[in-house]
Amino acid sequence: MLGRGGPLSLARRFGALPLERAHQQAVPSLVAFNVLPGRVVSYPSTLALPLAVAMAVLLAVLLVVCIWRRRLRIAGLFLGVVHFVVSLVAGRAREWKLVSQLQHIPVLHGAFKSY
Repeated sequence: MLGRGGPLSLARRFGALPLERAHQQAVPSLVAFNVLPGRVVSYPSTLALPLAVAMAVLLAVLLVVCIWRRRLRIAGLFLGVVHFVVSLVAGRAREWKLVSQLQHIPVLHGAFKSY
């Protein structure tokens, strides 16, 4: 229970606070994702770019080593990228078709919007 005033008094209380410090962050921004049910990995957002660069470098090294050891062919890699892009486009087209069909159902009219 929020007390005598309820939600309105709470809104008035927070609405009356000064906004000078609104842009100051008391805690750093975090990047978080779950790896298992109930398990969350989080790290400061300042590490996001260095980790992305490190992963890109590791991927490039892995590709070079695999091509050099003849475990991966450039044609096979290109074919895999093409298959990936085609599946993305086909999935988006199928989603668009489904959403456009759902918009014509009278009960659901306007409930689904394609962007």
